[in-house]
Amino acid sequence: MKVKDIMTTDVLVVGDSANVSDAIEFMKEKRVRSLIVERHSDKDSYGIVTTSDIVFKTVGKKTNLKLVKIKEIMTKPVVYIGPDSSIEEAADVMANFKITHLPVIDKNQLVGIISNIDILYNI
Repeated sequence: MKVKDIMTTDVLVVGDSANVSDAIEFMKEKRVRSLIVERHSDKDSYGIVTTSDIVFKTVGKKTNLKLVKIKEIMTKPVVYIGPDSSIEEAADVMANFKITHLPVIDKNQLVGIISNIDILYNI
């Protein structure tokens, strides 16, 4: 089975200047655990912010979430995989980098995202 067969194609994106408080509300509303951070140009790389980033980098430090911008806590550039890769390859990448969400990029364009839960439900 390939990544493109199980990836989510409706990927939620946020700007890097959004504050963490707004990102949390958006994530809760959409019931997701990660957001892709948009690029500034085709030559720029994507970023990602996850619930773990938020908890470990802000909440645990008792930071005012309205004052912290996504760009301060996101991971950029992201580790990613291609849509024609196998789900075993995706699991291997996630394990090697100790991540739970993996953007799917094809020809420098975001086409989806795959999570460890997606893999678990499809093995």
